[in-house]
Amino acid sequence: MKRLFILCLILLIAAVAFVTLVKHDPGYVLISYGLYTIESSLTVAVIAFLGVCLLLSLVFSISYRLVSKSVAFNRWFSGRGYKRSREKTAQGIIAYIEGQWQKSRRLLVSAAEKSETPLINYLFAAWASNELGEDEQTRELLAKASDSNRGAAIAVDIAQAQMQIDRGYLERSLATLTRAKEHASKHPYVYKLLQQVYTGLHDWQGLAGILPALTKHKLIDKAELAKLSQHCCQQQLLSIVASKTGAEAKAAITSLWQQQNKTVTRHGESVLCYAQCLIKVGDEAVAEKLLRDQLNREWLAALVDAYGVVKGVDSNKQLLHAEQWLKERNNDARLLLCLGRLSLRNQLWGKAREYFESSNKLLASSEACAELGRLLASLGKHEQSNHYFHQGLLMSTHGLPEMVMPKKKI
Repeated sequence: MKRLFILCLILLIAAVAFVTLVKHDPGYVLISYGLYTIESSLTVAVIAFLGVCLLLSLVFSISYRLVSKSVAFNRWFSGRGYKRSREKTAQGIIAYIEGQWQKSRRLLVSAAEKSETPLINYLFAAWASNELGEDEQTRELLAKASDSNRGAAIAVDIAQAQMQIDRGYLERSLATLTRAKEHASKHPYVYKLLQQVYTGLHDWQGLAGILPALTKHKLIDKAELAKLSQHCCQQQLLSIVASKTGAEAKAAITSLWQQQNKTVTRHGESVLCYAQCLIKVGDEAVAEKLLRDQLNREWLAALVDAYGVVKGVDSNKQLLHAEQWLKERNNDARLLLCLGRLSLRNQLWGKAREYFESSNKLLASSEACAELGRLLASLGKHEQSNHYFHQGLLMSTHGLPEMVMPKKKI
């Protein structure tokens, strides 16, 4: 408003000055071109000149408005710019695929302003910066990608999380994916990335929490789901007994086990892990029954070994149960070793020795030799005991190379 007032005041002063000059001397203007001449007073010439200027200004203004609203003209005028942008974008993507990160980023960023898909330009440029290890530049380009298309926020978050995983920033990636998880029902790939992050962070509870979503969206097959469920359960059990003790630990592992499905509770390695955890918290009676039931379903050497050392409520019945298995597996060296240990618990020294010797004959092992060595030593048979200890020691060192040894002095 102030500027308009000053402009009007200046024009008014100029008009008064012009009128004053013309009043004293109207002036004379002569324009000659070839055979034509134009004569006029200064006043008329000035008025005519201003009129022509005003008319030209009006014509240009109307023409500009008409042209600026013409889609065809705009396409013609800007077509070359968009074409060049498309060419640069294509070259940038090709450079990215070829691993020329610097060149790719430069081409993509320079073409982004006139690109019909700036989101693509900025995302690929961010990937290139990520490959170059330039974190700040990556964040800036991701921000531009998000600003270029407000509806692509989740896509940008997923891309950022993937880049953070690639760079080893698992905690940052978890934060990014946690934000994107709110919309994961429409973008299930978020769960697939969370699976990688939780596994890398050894967050087994977090991984177990997304297993239903991974199954629902068919991101893993049944075999992989079973494997993940079993692994998560085992790691959670071990984590509990490592951080808690006594009744608190027992209650926690029992509660966790009861939440599992049959894919876990009937899996041999998972049962073994749970039984070992029960033993650590002092509930060997439950562990013994658990191992026995599992061995009736599935025969695993590790389960047999565990059954030989767990202390059931009735050691005699435990031995009888194990001897029932011997009827069908009389050539199983691990079972014979297990029976020898159970015989020791029942103070059946002769039977224990027979089982240990049978086990060692079927499959010589440092464990069988050690058991025989300490049993025979306790029975006062030191020469035989030393023989087995010596044999077991050689097996535990995977044998010794043939070397010249000193002769025994007489």
